[in-house]
Amino acid sequence: MKKVNINFFGEKVEINMPTSLQSLKQSISDQFLFSPSDAAELIIGYMKNLGKKIIETEQDFQNFLKEKIAQIDLDINENSRIYQENLIEIENENEKNKKELETLVNNRKKLIEDNEKELKESKEQISQLQKQIMEIHRKIHTQRMELRKKYFDNLKKVEEEDKKINDLRQKLNLPPEPKRVQKINFNNHHPIKHKFFGKRIPVIKHCRIQNQNQNKNQKENNQQKENNQNQKQNEINQFNLEKFNEIKEKTIRFYEEFKKKFINPNVKKDEIIHKNIICDGCEMNPLVGIRYKCSVCHNFDYCEKCEEKFKNVHQHPFIKIYNPSQRLGFIKCCIDEKFPEFKKH
Repeated sequence: MKKVNINFFGEKVEINMPTSLQSLKQSISDQFLFSPSDAAELIIGYMKNLGKKIIETEQDFQNFLKEKIAQIDLDINENSRIYQENLIEIENENEKNKKELETLVNNRKKLIEDNEKELKESKEQISQLQKQIMEIHRKIHTQRMELRKKYFDNLKKVEEEDKKINDLRQKLNLPPEPKRVQKINFNNHHPIKHKFFGKRIPVIKHCRIQNQNQNKNQKENNQQKENNQNQKQNEINQFNLEKFNEIKEKTIRFYEEFKKKFINPNVKKDEIIHKNIICDGCEMNPLVGIRYKCSVCHNFDYCEKCEEKFKNVHQHPFIKIYNPSQRLGFIKCCIDEKFPEFKKH
């Protein structure tokens, strides 16, 4: 008995070759569990010479038997009951998905607005706390200065009394008394700067006191509020992380540009570097090696090579500086009137 394959959207079933179109539809309804009316609405066809032919009448089926093709393809008609039911289900699912999407978008907008409000409030609180801290430190500074004045005034009085005692002991040919007063070094005190400035101020968690006779509904509401707060805090942390990464990238770029412009790559590690000092001869920046500073002109320096090259041009006396630690804060120079050529520079 000859057999034929029936293909319905990838699902294939092998049956015995039917003798008529009616028996073919009956076998389709039996194999794919369709009702006879649904099976009658299906489109039955087969492929021939890269084209599809449809079996609608008994004569078409007899032509199919003559051509001896081993596969029949089934398709759904747009006017059939199966197609319309599937369309209604798809449209209902699309409407549900649209509604869910709208609710999600609205919830996201509300979360963003709440986060912005909380950020503004937290910034205002931080600025107020910083102002209060600065006022407290100013008061501490003023009190410290007053105590310092009192301390030095008392020290002067003690020293005067010690002088009088020593004078009397000298008259009596007695040895002087050892000094018992020790001076306090006020310069070691740290400057007015709060340790939290420039850093993240820790969040103070307020404890909520709950009564023993609360209902179950109140507990569920509290849990929902806590979950919402955690979600908001996570979003704030993500926002802060993104801002931190942006600032980090900008600082790295700025440092690379600064390094290309101002750092001299030809300087060796063992050589002495005078930072923020430029040679006025060859414009070496920074000046490397021995530094020659003019004792008359303001902010005029030479390196070793330029000092040898221009010693007859710039006739002022120079100060030789080996290390940056030997630099001078103030120079006082007197020029004799016999040498008026020094005054030209």
